[in-house]
Amino acid sequence: MDASAEVPDGLRHRNDAAAQVEPEVPEKAVGTKADQGSSATSSYKDQMISYSGPGFFGLVMILFLIIGAAKGSDAVCLLVMVFLIFLVFGELIYSRFLANYIFSLSDDEVTPASEPGHEDDPDFCATPCYLLWGHHWTSITGAAPIVGPAMAAYYGWLPGMLWIVFGCLFSGAVHDMGTLVVSARNGGRSIADLSGYLVSWRLRIIFLLINFLCMLVVAKFMELIAKLFILWPQTVLPVNAEIPLAVIMGLVNRAVTQKFGSQKAKIVVMTMSMGFLILLYGLVFAAVKIEEDSGEWVGGKLVNPVFGFKIGEGGDLCRDSVNYNRGNAKLGTEDEYNCGFGAMQFWTFLLCAYAMVAACIPVWVLLQPRDFLNSHQLKVVMAALLLALVIKGPKLDADAIRQDRGTVEDREPIFPNMFTLIACGATSGFHGLVSTGVTSKQLNKMRDARVVGYTAMMGESCLSALVMVVVCSAGTWKTVYAKSMNWTGFLAAGGTLLEELGIDPDPAFSIMCVLVVSFAATTLDSGMRIQRILVGELGKSVEKVSPMGGRLFSNIIFQIVVSAVPSLYIANSRSINAVWSLFGATNQLTACVSLLVVAVYVLRFKKYDLKYVLPFVLPILWLLIMISWALIRVIRFYLLDCDEKGCDWYSTNPIWPTVILSIIIAALVFATYLEIAYYFVSGKYKHDEPISETGKLDICAPCGPGSTIPSLGCC
Repeated sequence: MDASAEVPDGLRHRNDAAAQVEPEVPEKAVGTKADQGSSATSSYKDQMISYSGPGFFGLVMILFLIIGAAKGSDAVCLLVMVFLIFLVFGELIYSRFLANYIFSLSDDEVTPASEPGHEDDPDFCATPCYLLWGHHWTSITGAAPIVGPAMAAYYGWLPGMLWIVFGCLFSGAVHDMGTLVVSARNGGRSIADLSGYLVSWRLRIIFLLINFLCMLVVAKFMELIAKLFILWPQTVLPVNAEIPLAVIMGLVNRAVTQKFGSQKAKIVVMTMSMGFLILLYGLVFAAVKIEEDSGEWVGGKLVNPVFGFKIGEGGDLCRDSVNYNRGNAKLGTEDEYNCGFGAMQFWTFLLCAYAMVAACIPVWVLLQPRDFLNSHQLKVVMAALLLALVIKGPKLDADAIRQDRGTVEDREPIFPNMFTLIACGATSGFHGLVSTGVTSKQLNKMRDARVVGYTAMMGESCLSALVMVVVCSAGTWKTVYAKSMNWTGFLAAGGTLLEELGIDPDPAFSIMCVLVVSFAATTLDSGMRIQRILVGELGKSVEKVSPMGGRLFSNIIFQIVVSAVPSLYIANSRSINAVWSLFGATNQLTACVSLLVVAVYVLRFKKYDLKYVLPFVLPILWLLIMISWALIRVIRFYLLDCDEKGCDWYSTNPIWPTVILSIIIAALVFATYLEIAYYFVSGKYKHDEPISETGKLDICAPCGPGSTIPSLGCC
C-alpha cells in the first residue's frame, strides 16, 4: 500500500520528504545532538529577530512617555500608553497565544499561493511577510480609521479611545487573524464561501448579500476622493503619480525576485520605496508651488487650478450634476441647476475606470507595490505627527466625556452610535473580506498570518488613536465640534501640528490631504477586486442551477462590470449618504458573522472543546447587541419621529434610500439570528465531523442523501 494514502493530503509533502531522507541517514530521523543544537540556535535567532523590532519600538515609546510626563502633556502620555498596551499585550502576549494555542500555526503548512495550479491566476502570489504586511495594512486602513475617530471625538476622547483599544485587542485583531487563517488553510476561499461549508448554504447566501452591501462603500470613497481633488487640487499630481511609481516597483521586484531571489529583491524594493517616497513628497511641495504661481486666485481662493477645472460661471465644468442642495437658495447655485456633467462626475468616472483595471491585473503589478509605498507614507506621517506632539507637548482640550448634550447627541447617542461609527479602528468586517479575498492568496508562510492579520490591525488602531489625540488636543475641539461631527478638523489639526516641524502651512495641509486620498484609493483598489471575487463566488451557486449562468459569472469582464456599475451609479446619486450612514452597521454585521464562522471552525478543529471558542463568544454577542440597537434606533427615527423633525423624503436629500437599506439590513440581521440559533439549538454542529490536524475542510464531500454538507456547499 502507498504510505501517502494513509495520511491527509496536507501532510503528504512532509512524509515524502522524510521518506527520502530516512533511508540514507536514519539517525537524523531522531536527531543528533549537533542537529538539535543547530535547530535550537536557529530557533533562538528567529526569536531574537521577532522580538528585536517590538523591543526597539518599546524603548522609543518609553522615552516619549518620559518626555511627555516631564512636559505635563496628558495628550502625549495617553497616546504612548495606548501604543505600549498594544505592544505588550497584543504583540507579545495575546497574538502569540492565538497563533500557538488556538490556531496551532506551523510553517510546515502549505499556503494557497504555494499550491500548484495558481501560476497564471492574477490573485495568487506568494509574498514575503514584510511586503504583504504593508499591502494588507494599507488595504484595511483606507480612510475610515481616520474619518470615524475624527467624528467620534464629538463625544469626548475617553469613549472612543476605550473602544479603539479593547475593540482592537479582543475583537478586531482576533477577527482579522482568524479569517486569514481559516481562508489560507482552505485554498484562499472567501469567508462567505466558507460559511456555506461550516454552517449552512442559507448563511452563505445571507453573507454574500451582506458583503455586497458592505462593499458598496467603494462608492463613498470614489465620492470622497473626487471631492478632495476638487477642493484641494494640489493633491492631484502626487496621488496620481503613485500609480506609475508603483507599477515600476512591482515590475522591478518581480524581475529581481525571479533572477536573484527574494532576499536581494527585498533590498531593492526597500531602496526603491524610500526613493519613491522622497519623490512623492517632493511632488507635494512642487504641486503647491505650481498652483501658487500658475493657478488663478480670486479673494484668496483658487478658482482656476492647473491640476483641475475652473468651476462655476464661465468655467470648464460645474461642480456636481447631482446637486444635493438643489433648490436651496443658501447653498445651491443657479449655474448648477441644469448642469449635465460636472467635475464630480469626471473624477468618479476616471476613478472607477482606474479601479476596474487595477482589480483585474495581477496583484504584484500595482496593488501590492502601491499599498507598500503607501504604508511607508503612513508610517512617515504618523511618526511626524507623534514627534510634533512630543515637541509641542499639548494638553487634551476635549472633555473626557462630552458634557453638553446637543442635537447630534439627542439623535445619535454614544450607545450604540459610537460602536458603529468607529468600525475600521476597532472591529471591521471589511477587514475579513480583505483577509480572505486578497491577503490569504498571497500568504507565503502560515505563521505569517499572526503578523499580517493581528499586528496590522493594531497598526490601524494606532492610527485611529493618533487621530483621536490630534483632534482632541488641537485647542479647537470646542469650536470644531460645537454642533456637529466634523472629521475634516483632523486635516487642519494635523497640518497645524506638522508646522511644528518647520513645514509651511500649505504643504503641511497638502500632506494630510494626500494621506487621506491615498488611503481612500487603496480601499478603492482592494474593494473593487473583492467585489469582483464575490461576484465570481456567487457564480458557483448559480452554476448548480444554470451551467450557462455559471460560465457567465466566471467571466472576469462580467464580474468587474457587475462590481463597478452599482458603485459608480451610487457615487453619482443622492443615495450616497444612505450608503455611508449605514456602512458602520453593515460593516459590524459582516464582522459578527465572520467571527461566528471562525468560531465554528475552531470548535471543529479543536474537537468540540468549548474553551477554545471563548475568545470569539464575547465579541460576537457584543456586536450583535450594538448592531441590533443601532438599527432599531435608525428605523424608529425614520418611521416614527422623522416627520416631526421635517425630514426630506423625496427632493434635495431624500431619506427613503436610508429607510429601505435599514430595513434590508435589519432583515439580514434577523435572518442571521435565526440561522445561528438553528445551527446550535438543533444540534446540527454535533453531526459535523471534526476538522483534521491540517486544518483543511473536506470541501469536496459528495452531494446526495445523508450528506452533512448542503447542496450549495458540496461538489
